[in-house]
Amino acid sequence: MSDRRRKNEETDEADFAELMELEEELSYEDGYLHKKRSARQAELRKKRKRNQLIREIILIALFVIATIVIIIVVRKCTGDDKKPSPSESQESTPKNTTEFVTDATEDTTKASRETEFTVPTRLPDVTTEPVPQTEPTDPPATEPPTEGPTEAQGMIYNGVQLPPYRPLQQGASVAVQSGITMPSWVVQDLIPVDGAHRPGLVINPIKHVVIHYVGNTLSSAKDNRDYFATPPDSPVYDGRQVSSHFIIGLYGEIIQCVPLNEVAYAQGVSASSGRPNHNWDAISIENSHYNDAGEFTSMTEDSLVKLTGWLLQSYGLPANTDTILRHYDCSGKACPKDWADNPARYEAFVQRVADYMAAHPNIAAEYP
Repeated sequence: MSDRRRKNEETDEADFAELMELEEELSYEDGYLHKKRSARQAELRKKRKRNQLIREIILIALFVIATIVIIIVVRKCTGDDKKPSPSESQESTPKNTTEFVTDATEDTTKASRETEFTVPTRLPDVTTEPVPQTEPTDPPATEPPTEGPTEAQGMIYNGVQLPPYRPLQQGASVAVQSGITMPSWVVQDLIPVDGAHRPGLVINPIKHVVIHYVGNTLSSAKDNRDYFATPPDSPVYDGRQVSSHFIIGLYGEIIQCVPLNEVAYAQGVSASSGRPNHNWDAISIENSHYNDAGEFTSMTEDSLVKLTGWLLQSYGLPANTDTILRHYDCSGKACPKDWADNPARYEAFVQRVADYMAAHPNIAAEYP
């Protein structure tokens, strides 16, 4: 009996030892699995953090790229591509801007639009004494007076430093246009026929002379002429169709850009406006001005009187407010600004032209 009990006890002890060993193995396996699971979870957390960081970097890069693109587009739209001549309109930006209106005719189905451009002007450092204003009886020719401006320095006019005067060079020219011989005091530098600025269309019988201002303070006649000549395939071409028959500079120099027998895109209006399109029956004259109010120098106005009188005599027209128009009268645009703001000055100019024509009944013969 005792042997049997002892044998059973030994068996129980062996079973208990085996059970303890099995529990120890299971405990070890559980610990290993727990460690493996913890390591896997830590790896997944690291991977999620890494993916989140990559996404944040990509978002930041996209934001930076979008910002750079926006800056480039804004700079391009606001005129960071420098042109030899326009920017914002005179009404919105009071300095260094110019405006013109395209010829929008029903025949060519082109809508009228305003243009703007900037002409860089660098004023020299000079100490020239102010030049007194005078009212000469006879407007001077295009060459400035000997005591006036030179290529090295400009003159001071009403306290404003004008840019240096540079003599104009004769360019493409046509001596006789519609039976009218161009006088020697007009420098011809015709812009090319390109279908945009100079369409080459034959003009109707002339009934008016339309006066403009360039809208770009202190810009020269040559600056604006070169803008009119911008080729349509040029990278700086802004898509605007603008030109004028003549431009008068700050010193009274006169450039002809479009022949008298062709249409210039200067005071056109849209067909829906109900206004007549005077591009087809008028000669246009753009004028430089020395301040943001759009005032002309006396030299500019003297040449304008002479040129307007010569044109009216050449076409057999009298000098009055029906034959001498402001751009304002054609489209309602404040151009010339000084004359739109001060109608009395426009009327005084018309009277001055009439008086000049009476005093010089044959300007073409007197000033060939």
